[in-house]
Amino acid sequence: GSNFDGLSALLFQMKNMQPDAVASLDGWEGKAGTQESLFQSPFFDANKMRVPYLTFLQDEKDPPPYLQLSETVLDTLRYAERHYAVLQGMNHACLIGNLGVIPDLPAEKRQAYRFLYTRIGQFFDAYVKKSPEALQFLQKKAAELAYPADLLKVELQKKALPPVPTPEEFEKIVMS
Repeated sequence: GSNFDGLSALLFQMKNMQPDAVASLDGWEGKAGTQESLFQSPFFDANKMRVPYLTFLQDEKDPPPYLQLSETVLDTLRYAERHYAVLQGMNHACLIGNLGVIPDLPAEKRQAYRFLYTRIGQFFDAYVKKSPEALQFLQKKAAELAYPADLLKVELQKKALPPVPTPEEFEKIVMS
């Protein structure tokens, strides 16, 4: 999902528990002033988010308070492996804008896009296609992949905890 749909992608997973992975490009769930929309949803249940989650968030100069980045949602998704990144100088328009302009951009922006879309492709290859090579790729930091050290403003990877059973799963355990 991108923008508001990043939040929708998370809620879809929490409601249905069917996707193998969730990716978000500058989704609302990463913004301080918009997280309440997620937390107030009847489908929000962080315990049901058990698949890997990747998010790239904007690097805006002086964002208003409600658009400031927040790791609050990221930290509530304890049972999901989490990949979180902020690309230097890649604002909201860059992350969700028209990709047709890439050839006309400066080299550092093209490199940021190359990293962004390579990382997303490897993320889905690792967790949807179950590619061991893609999983190894994801474990590496940008600098280990020959990208400039200053490409990423923030790069976090957080391991998943073993999930606790949902009420439905608990009932099945007890009944068996």
